[in-house]
Amino acid sequence: MFRKSLRLAVVLSLMTIGFIACSEHGGLVQRETLLDQNWGRSYESAMYNQILNPDAGNNQAPVEGLEGVATENTIEKYNNSFKIKKDTEVTNILKLK
Repeated sequence: MFRKSLRLAVVLSLMTIGFIACSEHGGLVQRETLLDQNWGRSYESAMYNQILNPDAGNNQAPVEGLEGVATENTIEKYNNSFKIKKDTEVTNILKLK
């Protein structure tokens, strides 16, 4: 009788140890880490912070800005700023043209 109860106690002890080893407390179950919980959140917040007006696509009103003559003059000055002026002297070390 003593041997049976000792054997039963050993078997139950081994089963309990096995259960604890395989359970969450044993460390074998992978939990969701803090990195997994926040994956991509930095990218999403950076994108959101760069959007000036999230509802801009819903606004179908015409754009208000410069008037026609002022716009034409501004665009002409901008385009002319890229042209090389011939009346300016070329300045370099050897004074070559």
